[in-house]
Amino acid sequence: MEPDAINKKSLDVVLNRNLASLKTCNVVDAWSFVKHDIEEHIGKNLVCVPHLVDGLSYNITSVFIKTNQSGARGKRFRTYKPLGLVKDLIDKDKSHTSWHDVSSKVIRSEPVKDFQSYKLTLMDEPHQRKICVATTNFTRSYVPPQYSPIGKITFSKGSSEDIAAATTVYLVNNVIKAGTVDLYIDVGDYSRVFHYGDPHPLVFGYQKYRLSDQARIIGKKSTTVCSARAKWTGFDLHDAPSHPELVE
Repeated sequence: MEPDAINKKSLDVVLNRNLASLKTCNVVDAWSFVKHDIEEHIGKNLVCVPHLVDGLSYNITSVFIKTNQSGARGKRFRTYKPLGLVKDLIDKDKSHTSWHDVSSKVIRSEPVKDFQSYKLTLMDEPHQRKICVATTNFTRSYVPPQYSPIGKITFSKGSSEDIAAATTVYLVNNVIKAGTVDLYIDVGDYSRVFHYGDPHPLVFGYQKYRLSDQARIIGKKSTTVCSARAKWTGFDLHDAPSHPELVE
């Protein structure tokens, strides 16, 4: 079903889906049902944050790596791990100063012009289940092409065992954030509402880079992160942070 996108300032999508496997009002479990649709509607060619509770791990200039892959070419399953912001991982003595404090020098932000509110509702009346995501006030943060990190960034191998062993890294260079995010979950007679009141990444783009033996970025590599065959690690999904706020 295609969303009604006539009113670009407000995108409201209602879809019928089988939600029988959603057993509880857990924020992590519910988010897994909406990721694909969020990518389709507001983030074409971008990746939806894998878990709402760790969306900030995929903020602009965040770094992640591939830790494992399996399966045949074209149908491989890959595991990725977020490592943190680039400014916290670099060797500042060997990196260009523009990447020391990226918030003021490298990042650009602008409002999303196509729409400013997005609501997605997944309905399953036979199983008495519903998931609704309501978001407002979209902004896009990105790294302009003139701030290429090639030859400008050297990672500190002492900052992370993963960095020390890596031959490639992924740098998040394009993020669409929502100013507010509300997630409503209904399972039978039980309901929960989770609320984010601060700008929060929803979808992100990236570039893969090759590293030298000294952990310096030396070139680009083409790649595509396929959400349907991707697994993301980095924290215990069922020991989620206290945010988002739970509104009973």
